[in-house]
Parts: sequence; C-alpha cells; structure tokens
Amino acid sequence: MRIGVVSDPHGCLVGLKAALDWLGKEGIDSIVCAGDVANFGPHPNECIALLAERSIPSVQGNCDRNLLSSSQTAAHSDVRASQLAAIDNWCREKLTTASH
Repeated sequence: MRIGVVSDPHGCLVGLKAALDWLGKEGIDSIVCAGDVANFGPHPNECIALLAERSIPSVQGNCDRNLLSSSQTAAHSDVRASQLAAIDNWCREKLTTASH
C-alpha cells in the first residue's frame, strides 16, 4: 500500500489541489493530511471542504490549534505575536460553522 501525505496547505486551495492531483496521478492508495489546513491563506473553508469531500483524514496542526484556541494571542509568544493574532482573527471570521 502506498500512502501519500500532504501537509501545511495553510488555506492555499490551489496548492492543495495541485498536491492532491499529483498524488492521484502517482497511483497513491491512501492520502492523509499532517495538519495546518486553514490558517494564513485565502481559502480556509475550501481547503477544509476539499479534504472532507475526499475523506482525507487530518491531524490538527499547531496553526489549526492556534486558530481554534479561545485565547487569540496566548498561542503566539514571539515578536510577531500581534501580526499572527491578526491573521488568526481574519481566518476565524472567514471560517464557516461547518468548518469548525
């Protein structure tokens, strides 16, 4: 059995589709996602939906965890904390209820 792994699409639907298409052409038997699906890119809902449509299991990445954290800034402790928190907030506002 050949297992393909995608990781860190970060809301980039074009990149996720390209990776899944490539894995499909390679004759992969099963695909899993190593997380960080939604945050940062412009298409968080669409990335989540694509993985769900294809029944691709995914673990929760650190950015996914931060995105779903009730503490919007506690998850980021480095110098860029306010910038990362702003991105998290933007993505939280974009996510649909179905994506949570």
